[in-house]
Amino acid sequence: MPRLFEDPDACQALLARRKGRPPRDDRELDRLLERRRNGGLEGGPSRAAVERIIKAREDAVIQDRARRGKRLAFAYEFESVLAEIMSWIESRQDAECCQPPGGRLPCSIHHKVDRALTILVRIRQEASLCLGYDQPGRQSQWQDEYYFALAVYGLASAKWPNYEKYWSESALISAGVAAAQMDLGRRVIREHTQTYFDGPAHASASSKRRLTDKLRELRCSPDRTPYMI
Repeated sequence: MPRLFEDPDACQALLARRKGRPPRDDRELDRLLERRRNGGLEGGPSRAAVERIIKAREDAVIQDRARRGKRLAFAYEFESVLAEIMSWIESRQDAECCQPPGGRLPCSIHHKVDRALTILVRIRQEASLCLGYDQPGRQSQWQDEYYFALAVYGLASAKWPNYEKYWSESALISAGVAAAQMDLGRRVIREHTQTYFDGPAHASASSKRRLTDKLRELRCSPDRTPYMI
């Protein structure tokens, strides 16, 4: 994932799927101007001078945050496309086919991104056989079990100190997308959405705790995830 992000053409092609652009962060400029209005920068530079100073001395931390936001958006878009393709695996024929489900990717994004998606889709096709179509009565349950594993292992990666930040970011984004794709995750999201409009302001934190508790319960339920535990 980091290598794909570092390729300018691949990064731009994938992010082009997203609409809108992140707002510019002008908080530092606003603070300086507020101090000037309140007398804290008496005799200090004018607004134009402040803008020139800020432009000339762009804070490395702000730059890093902007790049990190773009990197997270890239990882989320990649995982979302992958989840969309995975949802098309609906039969043993789809799983055993040498091509992605439906015979092709949903759209050509960039040849490097397409190649990475094809490889990961092939892995998920194999997982659908191992967890679902080769197991009696599991044909409709393998996706939840696979997403459960992605969510748990992705969240667990946060505790390893030897992970580079790019690896942890990719793993956590993958875990979040996986949790949202599970039937359990979708139910909690629907409940949260309803509570958001009809209930108290603390509903978001409550929903997150509920989803975490449910994932913990699933981890202790071999009947729900018999092959991943």
